[in-house]
Amino acid sequence: MLILSSIYYRQLFNFQILCVTVEEFCSFEYIELLRRGYQISVGKYQEREVDFVATKQGVIEYYQVTYQMPLRNTREEDNLLALPDNYKKVIITANRMDVVI
Repeated sequence: MLILSSIYYRQLFNFQILCVTVEEFCSFEYIELLRRGYQISVGKYQEREVDFVATKQGVIEYYQVTYQMPLRNTREEDNLLALPDNYKKVIITANRMDVVI
């Protein structure tokens, strides 16, 4: 599983995320996936929700988008790890990875 922080995102895509709400942060990711040519849907497996299921040329990728990842809360990770396949699973967060909340 890959976890991208806003610092990594800035280096990778050469811009800074200036979103202030969770909704804006999720919308930003949604628009970026559409821009890259993915078909987007919301996923659900058993009782767990996946923010975005992105499909492009038959390849599936799962994305969880969270503004913060508290240290003792593994909900975002657990939702992806519960999926019984080996497609790419990514968590995107606005947290700096060297800061514990």
